[in-house]
Amino acid sequence: MNLARRTWLKIACLALSGAWLGTFPLTGTAHAQSEPVTIFAAASLKNALDAVAADWQKETGKTTRISYAASSG
Repeated sequence: MNLARRTWLKIACLALSGAWLGTFPLTGTAHAQSEPVTIFAAASLKNALDAVAADWQKETGKTTRISYAASSG
């Protein structure tokens, strides 16, 4: 994968993650406070999502659990 495509992929991933995380205030907080967020993603997103998860944990103090799997292509 070339550098330009990786950069675009990271930007897209960050934008989608931001949009997804932005929906949390709309979902309520009954029992989600103690549970880590679980994300299912294609293996090709590993580098970008690991970076996003680390930044999110630094900012919020909450952890994520990311499950990577191969995507059909």
